[in-house]
Amino acid sequence: MLMDEQNHFTPENDPALAGQFPKKNNDSIAWTASEFIDNSKNINWYLLFFVSIVVISFLVYLFTKSIFSTTAVFILGLALCYMATRKPREVHYTLDTKGIVINSVDYPFSEFKSYTIVSEDGLDHIALTSVKRLIPNKTIYFEPQDRNRIISLLSEFLPMEPVSHDPIDIFMKKIGL
Repeated sequence: MLMDEQNHFTPENDPALAGQFPKKNNDSIAWTASEFIDNSKNINWYLLFFVSIVVISFLVYLFTKSIFSTTAVFILGLALCYMATRKPREVHYTLDTKGIVINSVDYPFSEFKSYTIVSEDGLDHIALTSVKRLIPNKTIYFEPQDRNRIISLLSEFLPMEPVSHDPIDIFMKKIGL
């Protein structure tokens, strides 16, 4: 009999001792974190943003001569400015062997193809890449002391991809959104 074919005794595999040893991958990690990083903005930021909206709207009018397009750009700019005033909520996360639960909504690992660890302003967060093209990625923030446990459990089920900064993300970070 070859060595590989032999059954080796381990206490975890003994039916008489079942339940006395934790199963591998039976970890569950729960934590609460901010929804996103809050970039504080002063009155000068809002003033510059408003002036930018007006200038972009004016340029749209010059090129298109359309009041509708100009108004749409202006209203969308104001909506973006309003969204920038929003403060982050506290989000409850639970990561286990089935997937991740974000504020009581289950997301099985089968909905994601990979994850990326992103560093932003000295804080790490995880971006889960969706399998479906039109579904946005999920971003998970966590405390630095939980980093290794979360990544260890996550890496058992999803592959890690290197960080790729797309131009939209770079632009949004530069303007403070």
